[in-house]
Amino acid sequence: MVLTYTIEVTNAGSLPLANVQLSDPLPAGVESFEWTCAGAWCPNGSGNGAINELIPDLPIGAQLVYTVAAQLRTNPPAAIVNTVSATPGSIVRCAPSGSPPPCSADAVVRQNYNAIPMPIGGPWVVLLMVLGMVLVATRLRF
Repeated sequence: MVLTYTIEVTNAGSLPLANVQLSDPLPAGVESFEWTCAGAWCPNGSGNGAINELIPDLPIGAQLVYTVAAQLRTNPPAAIVNTVSATPGSIVRCAPSGSPPPCSADAVVRQNYNAIPMPIGGPWVVLLMVLGMVLVATRLRF
C-alpha cells in the first residue's frame, strides 16, 4: 500500500534563511519513500529514500512542497508516526510557537478501514451466468 502526503516548508518570517536542513527519516512501518519537490528553491527535484536536504537559500515568503509516496510494509502498525524537522542555519524562531530550532512537526496516520471479503464465485454467480446465456440464446432465436 502506498501512502501519499505533502510536506510544506515555508519561510513565514521577516528574514531570509540560509542553509536550512530538512530531514524526514523513514518511520517504523514504512518500507521506502519516493518524493518530488516543487518550488523555485528546491535543491533536488526528486529522490527516493529518506529526505535529507540542505536548502541553501529560502527567501521571505518562499515555499517548497515535497510530495512523498511512502510504500508501507506488508503488515504496517495501526498508527504510523512521521516526524519532519527543518533546522535553519542561523538563529531564528520557529513559527507559530516561537520556540528555538529545530522546527519540527508530527503527523500520525491511522489505518481506519476494514477489508470486506468479496466472493468471486459461488452458486449465485453460476445462476446469473446461466440466466444471461438463456437470455442471449432466446434473443438469437427470434
